[in-house]
Amino acid sequence: MEKNTIARLARKLYVKMQIQEMLPLEKYEIFVKPEFDSASWHFSNGKHQVVIGTDIFNNMASKGTDTDKALYMRSYLYHELAHSIWTDIDLNAINKKLKVLGFSFSMFNLFEDARIEEKMRHHIKKRFNWSKYEKMNVAENPIEIFYYLIQSEHNKKARDSIQVNLGLGVEHHFDTVVLFYKKAIQCESSAEIIELLKKWYDKFPSTPKYEDENVLKSYIFSMESKYVDGEKFAELIQGLDNLLVGETSDEDKKETTQKEEQTRNLRLKIKQNNEESLLSPTPVEVAFDEKMRNRLLDKMKKIFLSPARMSSTMLPSKRLSIKNIVAKNHKIFKRRDKINFVKKSITIVLDLSGSMYTTIGSMRLVLDVLDKMVRKNLLNVTLILSGVTEHQTLWERYTLPLEEGVLERIVPIFWAEGLNNALSCNLNNLKKSDYVWVFTDGMICEGPLDKTFYQNHKIKLHAFYIGDIQYKQEMEDSFDYIICAKNVQSLTNEIFKLVT
Repeated sequence: MEKNTIARLARKLYVKMQIQEMLPLEKYEIFVKPEFDSASWHFSNGKHQVVIGTDIFNNMASKGTDTDKALYMRSYLYHELAHSIWTDIDLNAINKKLKVLGFSFSMFNLFEDARIEEKMRHHIKKRFNWSKYEKMNVAENPIEIFYYLIQSEHNKKARDSIQVNLGLGVEHHFDTVVLFYKKAIQCESSAEIIELLKKWYDKFPSTPKYEDENVLKSYIFSMESKYVDGEKFAELIQGLDNLLVGETSDEDKKETTQKEEQTRNLRLKIKQNNEESLLSPTPVEVAFDEKMRNRLLDKMKKIFLSPARMSSTMLPSKRLSIKNIVAKNHKIFKRRDKINFVKKSITIVLDLSGSMYTTIGSMRLVLDVLDKMVRKNLLNVTLILSGVTEHQTLWERYTLPLEEGVLERIVPIFWAEGLNNALSCNLNNLKKSDYVWVFTDGMICEGPLDKTFYQNHKIKLHAFYIGDIQYKQEMEDSFDYIICAKNVQSLTNEIFKLVT
């Protein structure tokens, strides 16, 4: 991939994250360095500086398509931007403290990488997919086990492959290293990582020896370790142009969609108005394909309405009335019996975090169809909106049918989901419902829901998502049943299996 292509893709991603208010307020500089096979971040003179090399693709296990390379490059950039958001900007101060303790900056940065990547996964609702693009070699010591756990990103298949590929003499370290990894991703600051390192060095006093063994395996340690010195980083970027300087190209401007601009404006309005409502202050245009909506409405009716049926089987002897035949009555068939119709109650909890933007149109269509069924007195539906602002976890409850204009103001513009708060605050409502459906996109920022708690209250949580889902496996920790469908039609087919 050429330098200019990398620069364009990097600029596009940076602009997108700025519009979505995902980055700090400090200034940024991004550089593309030829013949450099890694990436690095540094903070200097009030600016975040990120450099990414044109040769990073040499680290891929296979050649890969242009799309693969673009996604791989994006993961590098996400990693360095994650440092800019969560890593302490004074790396020199951290390094001095580590030297006093006798710890290496490389080990600190390895643990820090685990921490900031976990936060970034929650932040952007995407994996880095390291294990998809990079080879996971045999782990010969605890440091390598820790590194490959970072690469596996909670993926069970990838993690199992680590255990299979353990070198001789390190098998007994695996579970201990896993515990260290879990503690690292739960740390809230670089300072907490240093405290965790103290326990690591106590547990593994041979760490300096393991580091020496990994010197030739440069991929184990990030470039932040090599360029922690500001002067060395300045040498690294010397003569390179900051790709964020100057006018954004016409191609990039087209990539900056109206939806992203709308998200930014809506957030600003909520801040200015100091509103606690989760409904957007500005409605969006909502238009549905009438044929599709009617088709879905018919399908949903079939799901929740029991059709008329014969009183027994399809065998003639069971369908015919022998008594009437003998009496030469013209009503030779038994009458049809209708099953007593029981109106079901559904509670829907809708995640309004910003990452739901790509699927909200489909979710609105489902709500619109259910709204029409409520108006026909076929269902009882309660809608709970859930989101988190900078300072507060919010939820709102609505009883369908919705008032005019409400559907148009359901816009996912919040920082996180707040599902646990929304569910626990509406426990009595959930208990009365036949079904509890949570519309979410997978990874939950606050961690897995305690589904055992809800099961003890005889509540089953069903998670629904429409689109490309990456976190279905993680969702199993929070929900009893998960439907990840490609479109609304597929979703209703899966609902049919669930309900019937």
